[in-house]
Amino acid sequence: MKQTLKNISLIIINVFLSIAAISQCEIQSNFYEYNVKGMSSTIQWLPSSSSSVVCSSSDWQPSFFVNNDSLLNVKISGNIIFSAGMNDDDFVGFVFGYKPHPDASKTSVGNGNENYNHYYLFDWRKNYQEAPEAFGGFPAREGFNLSYVDGVLPTDPISVYHSFWGHFFSENFHPIDHLYGNDLGWNPNTTYKFELIYTSSKIIISIDENEIFNVEGDYKPGLFG
Repeated sequence: MKQTLKNISLIIINVFLSIAAISQCEIQSNFYEYNVKGMSSTIQWLPSSSSSVVCSSSDWQPSFFVNNDSLLNVKISGNIIFSAGMNDDDFVGFVFGYKPHPDASKTSVGNGNENYNHYYLFDWRKNYQEAPEAFGGFPAREGFNLSYVDGVLPTDPISVYHSFWGHFFSENFHPIDHLYGNDLGWNPNTTYKFELIYTSSKIIISIDENEIFNVEGDYKPGLFG
């Protein structure tokens, strides 16, 4: 899951998640076994059950809640539920192929605060919105994005918004594909079924059995979050 770039006092997302190794077995994900990663040191991820997470935020830098198992050749599926009381219009999504820092002594424990970025990012935005001028004024478009992040990113607000809000290309932030439209944003009081197929040669992402992205490439194992 991903939360970024907007002051949100409280977000609750229920995700019922299963991971299936293709042609092998299926396991249920347990959020009590996940860890906080990312550039923010203030965003808090708190599981309210093994399948439900509360995110409390007052930061604009990205934060991720990731598992402990390096995954490849898997199908990851679950339900994302947007409660009727959600007034937010921001991004929701997930990372995969996530590689933690190879030197554990250089990572913080419990609150992320790592500018070590090696992952694929899928995010979904409800509405079009332009960022404040102080943060670059970049447009965030309604719909879906798939990106690859690789390396250290500048931490100033304009640079962060340039990447994670506007999805513009930079040295270490690489947009792969997008699908925008006035009717492609998520809706509150709605449950969506998502599916990620991540193999050594394919990324396939679907929402409610509608294929959003299907990208060929050379992919390596990593964490999901």
